[in-house]
Amino acid sequence: MNNLSLPTLLDKQAILSEQSYIEEWCKEKSRFRINLSVFPSRNFRRLLNTLYENRIPPSLFPAEVGLPVPSMYWIQTPAIIWQLWVLLDSILPLKRGESISYKQVYKLFNRRIGMKEVILQKLPLVGSTHYSFAIMEYLQLLTKLLVLKRIDKTTFVKVNEVSIPQNDMKAKEDDMLMGKRLIRLTW
Repeated sequence: MNNLSLPTLLDKQAILSEQSYIEEWCKEKSRFRINLSVFPSRNFRRLLNTLYENRIPPSLFPAEVGLPVPSMYWIQTPAIIWQLWVLLDSILPLKRGESISYKQVYKLFNRRIGMKEVILQKLPLVGSTHYSFAIMEYLQLLTKLLVLKRIDKTTFVKVNEVSIPQNDMKAKEDDMLMGKRLIRLTW
């Protein structure tokens, strides 16, 4: 790393190939899956209970969580957790064809903040953005992934179910496929 020039460091192709990026992202998700199930934190008890109530084993959360969005730096809670709350509270309860407004999602998200299940970053010097951007960016990403369809500026319709993996191998496979889809969407 010390021998690399600035242009080489700035060239994402030189640092990380698409495949190694996907593999690293999948390893992190896999570690999180294991740690959430085997070493559950007290902070995640309500999340674990909600997962069980929805018949989702903690190690088998959907590949549609833990996705990078530009404004996620506003939220201290890991993306896997806060996005899981968005899915559990707002998206999974919907039937195909049902709609939900951004305002409803935002209200449910704020409830999780109030219950200290989602923690925000304190960024006093950043003024031109807000944590709400991360929520909207996540919903927009779900539209690109064909889970939701945006029907107007703030309303989304569920067009496809989120797939819950049946076992660890399927979870890893889904994460790998999701990583490839994200690369195609963003790079």
